Amino acid sequence: MRVVVDASVVVKWAVPEPYSQEARKLRNDHLLGRVKAVAPPCLWLEVASALRKYVIRGVLPNDKALTAAELLYQTEVEIEEVDPRQVLATAVNQS
Repeated sequence: MRVVVDASVVVKWAVPEPYSQEARKLRNDHLLGRVKAVAPPCLWLEVASALRKYVIRGVLPNDKALTAAELLYQTEVEIEEVDPRQVLATAVNQS
């Protein structure tokens, strides 16, 4: 089964937040091959932005944020190209 993840889920894999436990279960299922995590091309930009905010707010030191980014990247989330027009049409048609 394929599961679409976004940065809010992926960041929870490394940083304790509300619902991190559920997010980490999904990560473990992905790493064990039970599900396949896929994401849009903007995933790693959004993850970097979120980690940067943690550094600015003093939640994470720079070195921990960099380590988290590297560990998250190693989870090998599949990046899937999308056609924004098709996504919009699908979303509107399912409304």
